[in-house]
Amino acid sequence: MTEVKTEPTWFRKRTAVAASLLVGALMAALVLTTTAHADQPITFEEVVDQTSFAPATSAACGFPVYITQRGTAHVTLFRGADGTSIVREMDWLSGFKFVFTAPTQGTSFQFPGTRRLITYYDSGTALGSPARAVFVGLQRDNGDGPPDAGRVEFEAVVTFIGPGGIPGIDLVSILSESGRHFGIDVAQRCASLAASG
Repeated sequence: MTEVKTEPTWFRKRTAVAASLLVGALMAALVLTTTAHADQPITFEEVVDQTSFAPATSAACGFPVYITQRGTAHVTLFRGADGTSIVREMDWLSGFKFVFTAPTQGTSFQFPGTRRLITYYDSGTALGSPARAVFVGLQRDNGDGPPDAGRVEFEAVVTFIGPGGIPGIDLVSILSESGRHFGIDVAQRCASLAASG
């Protein structure tokens, strides 16, 4: 038997890098699905459709820039052998797009959200506990610039517990990486949004 519960609150996972777009979306109402068995994962799913002003990008470009995030966000929490503690989390997006728009320039660019985040809570999820966060996949947020692709593992720390027991993390440092990782290139982003001629 499956129980479905709506949480009328905000979910937010903080990160310190551009890849935070994967999990930085604020969700106004989480749908929590649990099963009657304690050893089953806990699954959250939320349709996101929101637009917000991008102050840092706008300041760098010299014109207003907005970010629209649209698609479905998924979070799955996996329990340990005791059936209660959270030992692993998987976050991913389906049908997700990020759109950067500069209305005064009449320009925009978009890219799909395809990167997954897997977080390991080897020391538990109490506040201040260390964690490992692994981003895998493709991320493009610099307009015409090359995309980031591959795997990056971060040292992280648990900073809060959100609705439904979802741990919030902050990234501390890179532990390992493979693939191509260009990071944030705001100048390239601005060049992609600047009106031509």
